[in-house]
Amino acid sequence: MEAIRQYALSVICGALVVSVLLDLSAKGRFQKQIRLVCSIFFATILLKPLVSLKIPELSQFKSDFLEQAERAADAGEKIHIQSLAGIIQSECEAYILKEARAIGAEVEVQVELDGGNPPAPVAVTLRGTFDADSETQLSQLLADEFGIPKERQTWLRHPSSHSSWQNTSMFS
Repeated sequence: MEAIRQYALSVICGALVVSVLLDLSAKGRFQKQIRLVCSIFFATILLKPLVSLKIPELSQFKSDFLEQAERAADAGEKIHIQSLAGIIQSECEAYILKEARAIGAEVEVQVELDGGNPPAPVAVTLRGTFDADSETQLSQLLADEFGIPKERQTWLRHPSSHSSWQNTSMFS
């Protein structure tokens, strides 16, 4: 704001000086030469801020732009991986739940994913009512279909007569 005020003040002062000189030289012998000098002087006052204006180098602008673009791309990649992880987790849980119901087990499924790209299932917790045969079948399915080893499978049986969970995994 100060620069604009300074510029306006220098234009006004220059206009006053040019005006006084042109009035003094009116119908004088050197009128054309004084007008020429006054025109050059006033043009210099008007254009000096434009000449002294510092424009950042294109390379600096380009590097700033590229840096911001990289940050935006990284943020987008994180959002993509989080979205993909949510989809993979819910699809895996739905598939396991469907297979469990097909063999007569009533379970709640919670799948844990790794931090890879794309994320992959690494562990699973199953809570509910199921018998040993259902546990064996589902355990084999989890190892074959998802690559989750038996030691990364947690089985919590909820007996119908009790209200507490019991860890019944035969692989713990």
